[in-house]
Amino acid sequence: MGNNPTAQALRESYIFKIVPMLNPDGVINGNHRCSLSGEDLNRQWQNPNPDLHPTIYHAKGLLQYLSAIKRLPLVYCDYHGHSRKKNVFMYGCSIKETMWHTNVSAASCNLIEDLGYRGAYKQTSSLDARQWDADGKILSKSVNILQRWCDYFSNISNDEFAHPHIMSCPPIFDPVPQITAMEVKESIKKMKSGKATGNIAIKIWKMLRENGATFLAKETRRL
Repeated sequence: MGNNPTAQALRESYIFKIVPMLNPDGVINGNHRCSLSGEDLNRQWQNPNPDLHPTIYHAKGLLQYLSAIKRLPLVYCDYHGHSRKKNVFMYGCSIKETMWHTNVSAASCNLIEDLGYRGAYKQTSSLDARQWDADGKILSKSVNILQRWCDYFSNISNDEFAHPHIMSCPPIFDPVPQITAMEVKESIKKMKSGKATGNIAIKIWKMLRENGATFLAKETRRL
């Protein structure tokens, strides 16, 4: 909403429809990507459930309404964090895949796609938040970048911050209930591939079935 002439011209020429947050319940409870139902909302656009994914359901409904009245958006932008990539990068829809998913008939040989966007992530992935100085200027010398990292770790390791109040409760002298194989089995069912680091993929634990759940429960009790 600035006074920049370009911004003013855009507001006068186009209608902006902005949804500030598609995952308010999840984010306010500390989740990065998942909602309170434990699902990645960015994977629910194909068939959103009005009860489990209400924000996605109604946002898609808005797009369907605009399509019905012949006012489709010229540009659709979705800003969110990635599960693995860092820093700032951009993904765009493939022209060929977009054509294949529509009723427009066009031979693939007639579609020309600019592949320059593929280098955007490589150019920005080398930049890190610690490579800017306190005034927001990019640091180019290795010695300055190293010093910036040293200052950063020194601050997060030594500076105090406001701690939330920890509620006290009477001690429990009874034995701690042990984790059962059934609890581990149910947890494994809810886990999704590619969402956590580790040497053993979750698919292997699911393939092991009862044996895997029993082994994990036993090892967990040892901890």
